Amino acid sequence: TRRMSYRPVCLASGVLMVALLLGYGALRMHRQPLDSEPGGPQSVLALFVEGNVDQNQKWLPAFQRQTVDLYLKLTYDALAQKPEEKPLIIWPETALPFFFETNNLHSPRVRQLPAITGCPLLVGAPGVERRPDRKEPDVFNRAFLLTPPAGAVTAHYDKEHLVPFGEYLPEWLNWGFLEALLQGVGVYETGTAIAPLRYDNLALGMLICYEGIFPWLAQARVQDGANILVDISNDGWFGATPAARQHLYLTVLRALEQNRWILRGTNTGISVVVDSRGRLVVRGEQFREQAIWGKAALESESSLFHRLWPWPLPVAAVLLTGLILWGPGGGIGRRTRA
Repeated sequence: TRRMSYRPVCLASGVLMVALLLGYGALRMHRQPLDSEPGGPQSVLALFVEGNVDQNQKWLPAFQRQTVDLYLKLTYDALAQKPEEKPLIIWPETALPFFFETNNLHSPRVRQLPAITGCPLLVGAPGVERRPDRKEPDVFNRAFLLTPPAGAVTAHYDKEHLVPFGEYLPEWLNWGFLEALLQGVGVYETGTAIAPLRYDNLALGMLICYEGIFPWLAQARVQDGANILVDISNDGWFGATPAARQHLYLTVLRALEQNRWILRGTNTGISVVVDSRGRLVVRGEQFREQAIWGKAALESESSLFHRLWPWPLPVAAVLLTGLILWGPGGGIGRRTRA
């Protein structure tokens, strides 16, 4: 009977908590109405370009020219529709399937894009660096920022959180007898060039692919001064599965946590603009060759989550443990009552 008496209290407490959370969320949304066309100096116009390049062909050298031609055509065609605009052009993760710094065939054509249009270009490609103490070069999953008037690389970001077994092999599996089995695993190095990419009033807090699902990475970008978050990704590996949508929705949480808009550009979709309340202001389709326009606001105010980090997660874990152990149905609670 005593145990049964706890149930209405627990149920009422749970309903009250849900109501408070929903009410607080509705209040914050009401105070900041959706603005799909933010303007003024604290805003940025973006042009997302999706090549929808087949993963089975992407890394074949014979298709490199075709890939570059495709991205350039989509970009120039979109800019021709709005010749007065100078957007931030965003090409997705590894849009260029070759070493951009050392390629003398296709890289000059890409550099001409900012030089001709006067628009900055953010593009993903493998990066390479050589060190005197190593025979093999270091390879990075890199985002390059090319700026007018010459199309020079003014800054770059190297992916910090790599995908195990996809982009690198964990050291504990670096065994000789596994070399033949794991020879297809990527050879990327962990990035250390992780500061925001700056151009005019932009401070781009970069995330590449599934880095968008980790709160502490977005936290670090904002801590370093980012006034907007940018996630470039290649979700073509997911195919026509729910994984691409799951990846998107997990990334959207970073906007809520950090009070920052997100520009998310992908190869096969879903490219979006997310406002600082987690609302999708612009959303592209999947599996199309397309260029998508979108506007975003630049924010400088820190969120409550940002100021309290890293305490929200451990405090929530302690509270949950306390409820499990000392709550009405918990083991310690039952022994105490007995």
